[in-house]
Amino acid sequence: GSEGILEKLDYKVIDTSSFVPGTAQDYCVGGDVFSTVLAWNTKTYGEKGPQSWADFWDVKTFPGKRSYRKGVAGALEPALMADGVPPEKVYEVLSQPGGIERAIKKIRELKPHIAVWWSSGAQHAQLMKDGEVDMITGWNGRFDVAAKDGAKVAYTFN
Repeated sequence: GSEGILEKLDYKVIDTSSFVPGTAQDYCVGGDVFSTVLAWNTKTYGEKGPQSWADFWDVKTFPGKRSYRKGVAGALEPALMADGVPPEKVYEVLSQPGGIERAIKKIRELKPHIAVWWSSGAQHAQLMKDGEVDMITGWNGRFDVAAKDGAKVAYTFN
């Protein structure tokens, strides 16, 4: 858009009434909505498994193999919530001096319990389908598909 390669969308002729609020932009419309969730193996923890990011870090109450996203995209936020930061304050904390370091320090606490650092949605869904890990971060839609395919998986948006 800034280079003049794209043409702005004309919302005088495009009906946005069915769009998710905030997804209509000058040059595109967002069409994919998902959440990074905490998922668990129901064979290990039952239907009412861990319910918070603090539980994900609680290796005494919830022992077992964990899997976490490789890299920083989507990895810092759960760490800060596990460290007690309310969801609505996560990005405020990340933007302050020391915020990113705080999240990384929290991830380092969990590192000895991470069996697999996943790098794709297909991989994290397969890990749950195969029962290779007991608890994992990942995208809710991928876990829905894995569950329909027989995976012993449940998740929470908490």
